[in-house]
Amino acid sequence: MAAGCVCAVCTSDKRGVSKCDQGRGYLKENFGLLEDAHAGPGERQVSILLEQHLEPVIGKLGCRPDPGSFAENLLVSGLPESIIGEGALLRAGEAVIQITGIGKDAAEGHSYSYEGFGLLAKRGLFGRVVKGGRVEVGDSVELIEGQFL
Repeated sequence: MAAGCVCAVCTSDKRGVSKCDQGRGYLKENFGLLEDAHAGPGERQVSILLEQHLEPVIGKLGCRPDPGSFAENLLVSGLPESIIGEGALLRAGEAVIQITGIGKDAAEGHSYSYEGFGLLAKRGLFGRVVKGGRVEVGDSVELIEGQFL
């Protein structure tokens, strides 16, 4: 089973801005990451960015953006994108997140980007928290095989 690692746990107190790495947080069932402006009922309670999507941006900018620069809640390394689809369940620390979407529908319109790069809108994983729990930098992130809600 493929596993990744939490690199950052990021929040912001308002929408449309970058987030700051808090190092840890609590994912509340059917709500999202506490202390984050995007938390609440719905299908996009949590946003996840896979670290490998930063590589082209780093190459173009010549520097590594700070965690949360793309407004992601969780920055995750080592998790292959190819194993994750809509409906997949990911265990991140103590919490379980069901992936409800990959990227955003172009018709929705998205205003946030970092230096012109809108990674979440194109490649971000969005999900709802189906089991609450703590998550912190260094925690494992893994696909829960064969279990879909």
